[in-house]
Amino acid sequence: MSGLLDDFNPKANPIFERSDWREIIKGSLDRFGIKNEALIDEVIESGGSMGSVLGLGPEHVAALVQVGVDHLSKGHNDDALNSFAFAALIDPLDHRPYFGLGSVMQVKGDLKTAAQNYIMAMTLEPHFPFGYLRLGECHMANKEFDRAKECFETAKKIAAGRPDAKQVNAQADRMLAVIAVKN
Repeated sequence: MSGLLDDFNPKANPIFERSDWREIIKGSLDRFGIKNEALIDEVIESGGSMGSVLGLGPEHVAALVQVGVDHLSKGHNDDALNSFAFAALIDPLDHRPYFGLGSVMQVKGDLKTAAQNYIMAMTLEPHFPFGYLRLGECHMANKEFDRAKECFETAKKIAAGRPDAKQVNAQADRMLAVIAVKN
């Protein structure tokens, strides 16, 4: 069995390679019924941020992420995916939309894409314990117990002493106990 990230190349991720941004942006805008070539050109010229072109900022990203979380909690995965994807277009350097995209893909069973999105979130926000926790779950589901263990241990280190991350420690402890039984 190959590992989730064996062939992962972050430089192949669209956030790093802008040569195909026109198609990525066009596809994302098409999803929302926007078919404006001038807008696509403006987004590309602005560096790929729809937020700067449309006058949308962090508060809009936060709102879209919350809408995505709400959709995901109700099992409306495609609506959640759309909310997180639009949030990522507004600010492609915000970690939260990628974490949300990872969560949707994990729920859908696409562990590889989920893992890649979690890595993107952690690349943008290295001290984000929830990303390591979810990446560990993906590795665990793929029976990559050593990689899962590393992720859970890292999540615990980052979460230590953070009141907003208490559940990370508890969940990581549960997963590490399961790994200990499996090894």
